Amino acid sequence: MSGIRIIAFIFVFIAALGVGFYAVAAPSLPVDKNISEEILCLQKITEVRIAIDPLPADVRAAGVRSENLMEIMKARLDDAGIKVTDAPKTTRLVLKCLTLRDSKQPNTVAVIFFLDVQQRVTIERLNAQMTLPTTTVLGTALTTPGNLKEVTIDRCHLAMRLFTDVAQQADLAVK
Repeated sequence: MSGIRIIAFIFVFIAALGVGFYAVAAPSLPVDKNISEEILCLQKITEVRIAIDPLPADVRAAGVRSENLMEIMKARLDDAGIKVTDAPKTTRLVLKCLTLRDSKQPNTVAVIFFLDVQQRVTIERLNAQMTLPTTTVLGTALTTPGNLKEVTIDRCHLAMRLFTDVAQQADLAVK
């Protein structure tokens, strides 16, 4: 090997070690201390209740059932180590799906997902406890009526992934 090739090999080797170290050390690296309270309130969520608002008629007509979305939600929560429970005072995830159509664009459907994280909070000004949405994950897509089922299921996966990722980010937050 020539001198230049040896130097290039060493440089690439050191760079690869650096990337490998970052990938392994990333969970222990400091997290932004300026994380919003909307995210910080997701710390230490270990169990949730889940609910799905009634699906729009066109989503149901496309073949999507609440049970399909419930299974997606449960699987993602299970993968994230969050238990699904029926306990009444537990944090609640409520999935809402809306569709919008424009008569000028009959082959286009807008799909909007809201995943509300409802938690028991104290409103100091009222000296009262209430269950309110503290965080909302939003997912949107434009699709055709023929792809509505596929896109609805995809957006449910996306909303759940965003929720669990943000909840894990909150748990890693440095105070």
